[in-house]
Amino acid sequence: MGLQLAKVSLAETQNPQAFLSSLASSQRHILAYLQEEVLAGLSQVFRDMLRTELMAKDPEIVPVLYQRAIQWFVLSGKLGQAVQYCLEGGLPKEAAEIIDEHLDELIYT
Repeated sequence: MGLQLAKVSLAETQNPQAFLSSLASSQRHILAYLQEEVLAGLSQVFRDMLRTELMAKDPEIVPVLYQRAIQWFVLSGKLGQAVQYCLEGGLPKEAAEIIDEHLDELIYT
């Protein structure tokens, strides 16, 4: 329930950066959820702002969140998005591995 409220609050806030800052210290799991579940549907400007905020508050969490998102995309069959997240997250080797392992699926779907 709390994560859903955070998602709704983020979508309806007039100042998303202040909202995220208020969560950063004590509610890292909510930031992780927002990164993984909500980030894909946000504008590029907001995505960049959220990523910058996460890097400033907890730089170690960002690669972990990219890995989780990549795993989720692969398991969900969204291979193009998995490759995109690899590249955005600075993981070109992982992108190449996904392409290599799923080449037929990427070509024929």
